[in-house]
Amino acid sequence: MSKDRLDVQMVKERVDMVSVISRYVSLAKTGTSHKGRCPFHSDDTPSLVVNAQKGLWHCFGCGEGGDLFSFLMKIERISFLEALERLAAEAGVSLRRRDDSAKEPLREIIAEAAAYFADNLTNDPGGEKARKYLLQRGYKQEVWKQFCLGYAFPGWDRLKKKFGKRYKVETLVNLGLLVKREDRCYDRFRDRIIFPIHDLSGRPIAFGGRAFEGEPKYLNSSQNPLFDKGGQLYGLLWARKEISSCRTAILVEGYTDVISASIAGIENVVGSMGTALTQRQADLLARFADEVVIAYDRDAAGGAASLRGMRILRNSGLNVRVAELPIGEDPDSFVSREGAEGMLAVIGESTPFHHFFVRSLELRYDLSTVAGKEGALEESRAFY
Repeated sequence: MSKDRLDVQMVKERVDMVSVISRYVSLAKTGTSHKGRCPFHSDDTPSLVVNAQKGLWHCFGCGEGGDLFSFLMKIERISFLEALERLAAEAGVSLRRRDDSAKEPLREIIAEAAAYFADNLTNDPGGEKARKYLLQRGYKQEVWKQFCLGYAFPGWDRLKKKFGKRYKVETLVNLGLLVKREDRCYDRFRDRIIFPIHDLSGRPIAFGGRAFEGEPKYLNSSQNPLFDKGGQLYGLLWARKEISSCRTAILVEGYTDVISASIAGIENVVGSMGTALTQRQADLLARFADEVVIAYDRDAAGGAASLRGMRILRNSGLNVRVAELPIGEDPDSFVSREGAEGMLAVIGESTPFHHFFVRSLELRYDLSTVAGKEGALEESRAFY
């Protein structure tokens, strides 16, 4: 038996199948099996049967079935490898063969950096400024914990001194924790609120930092072996369950947009970390949603990069609508002022993409002139 199959078998033996499926379905014991309502179709009577002894589940209503991996893959819309990694971590199984094993030491460093930033915020006297700032914004300590928020101290080499004793400077630069300029090397994040960016397995892979004042307001980790911004969506780790349930994702631009919406109780919100959406981000959303509502501020929503991103989403089979926030508002400021009710009202009145696109042409071209009509026609051809 191969090492991969041994890993899978060991996970199956150690994980309680009924316990895992019970997180998604209310199961009742019937003889040697358990029954519940199937989550994959409208099930009026319990049609899902789980046989833990055989390690199998089957729905007699819709015909779906398989092992624990297939259940987790289907309900969470994740790959087999992601399901294996998640269940292995839960079972305490160390996977012995990994294609990205060389990345594991890098993951450990990023995880350690996330813990360092979190401790700065939560426990260190030097984090008082950041604590007051977050509390004033309505971000309570449970929010810090949920989103793993942190703080990077002022100064040029606080992280460098702490981590440089055990790790090579070149590695820290490669991970985007340090910046190298000619013969000088210094901390990338200084005096900033830190927003760790996680993959779908719950592992931190990069960071975003918000300044208290000055520019740039937001600073992201550079691309590194663990992080490619074009393939990630901030907050999807926490939002995917609600998105899968309602089949609609609300797409905002920034970290605080996601967190403020979550605080208000709107859980299906993810951040694109910029308006230039990529095909990989669209494909990632399409795993969980059928519809995407763009909720950028007005200037960003009407920009060329944003319009191209909407086109990519639409071409990925997603229904795309645009929520038009009041001028001067972004989701963070709007939901903080108007609450969930106000934000959901704007979402409910969102405009289909093709209507929004035509209106954007009317705003950017003088359609009373031949040149304006030609310009609008040329742009519309590029999009359609």
